[in-house]
Amino acid sequence: MDRIRLIASDMDATLLDEHSQLPPDFVPMVKALAGLGIHFAAASGRPLYTLEEMFPTLRREMILIGDNGGAIRWNGKNLYT
Repeated sequence: MDRIRLIASDMDATLLDEHSQLPPDFVPMVKALAGLGIHFAAASGRPLYTLEEMFPTLRREMILIGDNGGAIRWNGKNLYT
């Protein structure tokens, strides 16, 4: 049977609230998903370095998609530029 392997979310007005804040349980949720083998990707028009600054403790667990899909980084490695 198929299983979920990736959850991706846009940042502004989707993952972030109207004050540009993450949900309070976001970090434990991403770590729990990683423990289940499910990757979480944050996608944004922002440059990758701003996403890395937003998620300093989750760089190993999260895939970062920046520059409107023009750059993808996971685990400190560029997957696509």
